[in-house]
Amino acid sequence: MKNMICGLTALLLAAGTCRAADLGARLVSADEDTRSAAMSELGEQGDAAKAKLTLSLMQSLKSKDDGVRYAAAQALGEIGPAGKAAIPALVKMLNDRGMDGNVAMGATDALGRMGPAAVTPLMGALKSKDNEVRANAASSLGDIGPAAKAAVPELIACAKDKYMGLRQAATRALGKIGPDAKAAVPALAANLNDKDELLKSHAAEALERIGTPEALKALGK
Repeated sequence: MKNMICGLTALLLAAGTCRAADLGARLVSADEDTRSAAMSELGEQGDAAKAKLTLSLMQSLKSKDDGVRYAAAQALGEIGPAGKAAIPALVKMLNDRGMDGNVAMGATDALGRMGPAAVTPLMGALKSKDNEVRANAASSLGDIGPAAKAAVPELIACAKDKYMGLRQAATRALGKIGPDAKAAVPALAANLNDKDELLKSHAAEALERIGTPEALKALGK
């Protein structure tokens, strides 16, 4: 009886792996209708199934086809925290220039939906020598929101950086973190006086979201 139970368990595990591989292949299909149907099916999966599916999608992240890598990143974003095993691979894709930068943006979005597990790896990415990687990492941390509060000191430094794309992304991220980013008020107030209109807009929004008396005072309220 014990051997029979073990045999059935092995068969069930194998079947689950095969289903994950099949769904994983459909999620990165070149056919838009197939991908759309697979995305709908993905939403019905439990965390255990999503964890298996993550392994399949991690293989697709290595594809030489830009479209496949982009679709895999999108699917991992839909999986969210259950796909945390893919975080290191997604961080490496923050400088992926495929599809004119869309692959990197797909990875950025996916990491922003991974939750607290992605915070430390993204903080590491803020130290990259590649400005686009740093800007994308800052955007992901902002999408994680208040759970990314450990990154506030690094984001404050980024909000003062000479690279405008990084300053914009970090300024916006600090606002999304909210009141826990109150230490950023002086840096955000300084950005209110910058010549770049988008940076000024992000700074004003960030101060509004932080909402402390000091932040509102910087806004003249």
